Amino acid sequence: MSDFEYKKIENGISVTKYTGKETIIKIPNEIDGLPVISIGKKAFAENHDITGITIPDSVTDIGESAFFECDSLINIHLPEKLSRISESMLFACRSLEHITIPNGVTAIENFGFYCCDKLADITIPDSVTTIGKFAFTYCFALESITIPDSVTFIGENAFACCRVLKNITLSQKLTSVESNTFTGCNELTKITIPESVTSIGSSAFTGCNELTKITIPESVTSIKKRALDCLYLKKIIFTGRNNLDGIELEDEWKGSNNPYHRKDIYNAKIIFKPKKKDFFGLLKS
Repeated sequence: MSDFEYKKIENGISVTKYTGKETIIKIPNEIDGLPVISIGKKAFAENHDITGITIPDSVTDIGESAFFECDSLINIHLPEKLSRISESMLFACRSLEHITIPNGVTAIENFGFYCCDKLADITIPDSVTTIGKFAFTYCFALESITIPDSVTFIGENAFACCRVLKNITLSQKLTSVESNTFTGCNELTKITIPESVTSIGSSAFTGCNELTKITIPESVTSIKKRALDCLYLKKIIFTGRNNLDGIELEDEWKGSNNPYHRKDIYNAKIIFKPKKKDFFGLLKS
């Protein structure tokens, strides 16, 4: 195995570096009679020649920045027992167009797919519970993504500058929209904020200039500065409310129709849709 540097760890082998010249690589199942169970930190980092790699299913962990700036990498097969997409694991893999995340991965860590320019096809399995900050930032080819209901947290800037992202379905268990989560998603035309969300962070939707209306559920109690700074936003619809009482607002809301009164928001109209009452005057659930 002269093309691989490795070390023995508990229960098997960790590949620490690739020294070969091949552009399509298959990592072996075993080295020295022991199973390969780990790919070490930066093991393939800044290899500009690799176009394809197959990782055996014996591998359960891939270290941080393992494929950092492998900018010719087109195809990668991830092992079925992988538990996480580690921090910066596929950072700036600019030729990667699609990837299958194994069902069993529980976290997509910070910068996991940062600057994967051509990544257009990805499915997040319902084993994932967290998506880290900057996880998909600058994924310029990503048009659509579904966040499964298993996800409870998405970090700041997670989808920032995904400039052709048109459709995104958010988890119904998401508790917040963090700062800059969708900043610069120029093509986003609609989004449904789940009723589980209680806060919308600063600049969360800044630059979503195709977004003309947004509905804020009753569960939201905090909207941070410039959260809804969208050039052509015309309507902000609050469901389950008669007014803005009970919401912490960092921007200025005023006027006869309570327009969102900031010159950079272009006076979007606020619409309240309170809960309907039944025949007996009781609020419907």
